[in-house]
Amino acid sequence: MRNEWNHNPDSQSRAKRRWLLDELYPVPDSLRSDEERERYCHEDLSQLTTEELQLERAQVVFRLTFDGAPHPWLLERLDEIDARLRDAA
Repeated sequence: MRNEWNHNPDSQSRAKRRWLLDELYPVPDSLRSDEERERYCHEDLSQLTTEELQLERAQVVFRLTFDGAPHPWLLERLDEIDARLRDAA
């Protein structure tokens, strides 16, 4: 049986991109810790300044730009950040 990883450059490229995106802006695991649960539920956003929200937004947009199959949480995150930024304006 052939190993797809070793024989399919596209598969390797996708796997590397996924790993890099997960390192740069991971989707939190709500079962791992209270902190990750708060982040998964977007409860952490209330503690961020406007500048920090703008940075967080840029990170989400970057992830969405390069992620061919983004996790739905990323789209929720962007909506939540945008709502907070509108409220802060």
